[in-house]
Amino acid sequence: MTSTHSSKRKKSWPRIKGFQGTSLLDFPKTISSIIFVYGCNFRCPFCYNKDLVVTDSLPDYPEELIREKLLERKGFIDGVVVTGGEPLLYEETIDLIQDLKEMGYKVKLDTNGSFPDRLERVIDEKLVDYIAMDIKSSPEKYKKATNIDVDISKIKRSLEIVQNSGVPYELRTTVVPGIVNPEDIPSLGEFVKGSKLHYLQQFVPMNTVDPTYTNIKPYEISVLEKMKKELEKYVEKVFIRGT
Repeated sequence: MTSTHSSKRKKSWPRIKGFQGTSLLDFPKTISSIIFVYGCNFRCPFCYNKDLVVTDSLPDYPEELIREKLLERKGFIDGVVVTGGEPLLYEETIDLIQDLKEMGYKVKLDTNGSFPDRLERVIDEKLVDYIAMDIKSSPEKYKKATNIDVDISKIKRSLEIVQNSGVPYELRTTVVPGIVNPEDIPSLGEFVKGSKLHYLQQFVPMNTVDPTYTNIKPYEISVLEKMKKELEKYVEKVFIRGT
């Protein structure tokens, strides 16, 4: 594969809009900090990170400040979660991950799967220790889920890269009424078939990109349980998160 990442290009980081010093939940079995990268190529109407993906209303965190905060936590945290937005929107995120690894940290990457070349590169170069990939809905509903014309073949390729990577991973789907309905699960299941771990995440109607989604009532737990049971026909382990 020919990389677009030139060794002559001066290394730089993407724009960072948030930093959380300590998390015990976001990186399995790892005490971590979280870096929030600005921007996303999707416009999922149910997304609750509106300030990260749309408005550009948050101040930037300088690279030097993030480095300082991470060095302060050396010996206390073991890893860093790189999330967004969509971190792989930028070539510079690879620079960021390389630098995190050089600092001695394990890295968890959150991605929507729409940049398979960059995803493949960070895996091939052994830059990530855990991957969380969003599966927005069944292939038929990806346009509705993301509010853009998604090249579903890129999502499928990223999924196959993750499945065959040897890197621990999870898939996750936010279960939004109208975006992911019970009848969508068989198609979604066929799409992710053979995956090891999939989380069905409860929808939280708060600060959404499309404000009308704050009026949507999340599914009852009984509905999520039925979806879980159906998805278990295709995936080794399925869990419900956020209830």
